[in-house]
Amino acid sequence: MNVHVITDVATRGEAAFVALLDAAAPARPAFFQVRERSLTDRELLRFVSAARQALPAQTRVLVSGRPDVAVAGGAEGVQLPSTGLPAKEVRRFFPAPFLIGVSCHSWDDVKRAADDGADFALLAPIYPPTSKPLDRAPLGPETLDGALPPLLLHVLGGITAERVASWPLARRSNVAAVAGIGAFQGDPRGAIEALRLL
Repeated sequence: MNVHVITDVATRGEAAFVALLDAAAPARPAFFQVRERSLTDRELLRFVSAARQALPAQTRVLVSGRPDVAVAGGAEGVQLPSTGLPAKEVRRFFPAPFLIGVSCHSWDDVKRAADDGADFALLAPIYPPTSKPLDRAPLGPETLDGALPPLLLHVLGGITAERVASWPLARRSNVAAVAGIGAFQGDPRGAIEALRLL
């Protein structure tokens, strides 16, 4: 299973970010998203550059909401918030192979992201998240069943290896990557490796 690590550690200091990078590098997640909203532009650029230098080439580095910082820091793409810039407008100035993901909270959002030309949708929350208070009802894993999604689907919210392992094969086949924030704060390397083996 492809793994999508999302950071939210800068409020605990730069050392926490470096520790997460050190754990993620040998575990080789497919995606590593720098999501550090409290940083200045210069600090964010430094974190993104550090991530690109520390992680293996096959790990695609993404930056939340800032395609300009992504390009300046050598990252491969951006993760746009659900209420942020439309993917089609970002694509005008940041052509492929630059990756564009869009955060989505419903299937309507996913369809809109597909229509706008996003490369993938990050659908959340599947379960109640462990990284923050729940601000909307979880969609439930059953929402992943049924018809194939209209674009590559990453899922977020309470994701653990144990939960994903219990999913039927058809559900897993609808998911391109599993993402987490809180899931990677305890034993990030172990969590990444456990999910990759599924």
